[in-house]
Amino acid sequence: MAELNQQKNKKRKFANIMKRRQRHPQNNGSFRKAAKKTSRQQTSKQKGVKDASYITSSTLRHKIIKEENRKRRIRNAGIWILAVLIFALSGFILWFKTDEGYFNVKTIDVIGNEAVDTQTVSEICKPYENKPIYLISYNDIYRDIRSDITTNFVHIYLKFPDTLEVIIEESPVLFCVSQDNTYYYFDDNQSIVEISDNLGKTNVPLITGVSLNGDLNLKSKPQIKPLNKSSDMLVIIDKVKKDGYLNRVSEMNASDDILIRIITKNNLCFKIRTADDFMRHYDYFKMAMDEGQSNIDVDMTTENNVIIKDRNPKNEEDE
Repeated sequence: MAELNQQKNKKRKFANIMKRRQRHPQNNGSFRKAAKKTSRQQTSKQKGVKDASYITSSTLRHKIIKEENRKRRIRNAGIWILAVLIFALSGFILWFKTDEGYFNVKTIDVIGNEAVDTQTVSEICKPYENKPIYLISYNDIYRDIRSDITTNFVHIYLKFPDTLEVIIEESPVLFCVSQDNTYYYFDDNQSIVEISDNLGKTNVPLITGVSLNGDLNLKSKPQIKPLNKSSDMLVIIDKVKKDGYLNRVSEMNASDDILIRIITKNNLCFKIRTADDFMRHYDYFKMAMDEGQSNIDVDMTTENNVIIKDRNPKNEEDE
């Protein structure tokens, strides 16, 4: 019985399958072709609509860009016209003020240390006074200053409307030698870095009792005679400079055939024969300078202890 029912079910399923696969006699695929044709027409219509939309948007974008370019050209033209007007007005004002001498140099400011005073640089820069400030050459001023003064650097600034500012840093000066009423300042290379008619520096020692032989122009290296005395003095100057005592030494005198005198601003007088005497008693020199001792003579020519006595006009006459 069960097998009979299974066979019936199979026949029924087969019959249903065959019904679904049956085609209408007139259905020979034309419907499918018509459907495809309709689909292509719709697609072409959609493409036509899209192409029209694209053309419209492209034309509009082109018009917008064209309008923006036109506005940009107008704006740029306006800016150029305004700039030309401003430039012309500024030129007229500049010409008018220049004709009145408004921009002519009237003030020269000098910034530096005490070796080069305002008057010295002012004399160097005098040819540039009453000239339009914007026509002055930095190089010309720099050349004129360096030709008369030995410096580490020179900075020149023009401050409108009428001020010339010169900043000078001089080459370091080690000592000064006086000869024929002229003061020659030397650096640590024993080169002349400044020549003056007056003793303007007070922070370096004045060497007396010596003479200069050779070229006495700027940057030259004349001999300082007697050579044995000058060499000892230079050793002492180098030592006190390193320890920060150079600006306290007022004078070094070698007029005596035997002694060298080192005189400080506190009126201390240290007497030596050679630089070896000074180095041997250098600790006492440091103590006297640090304690601010004054008005005494210190004889350093001894082997052991120094000899100290008050310094006064009577003692000087006795010597």
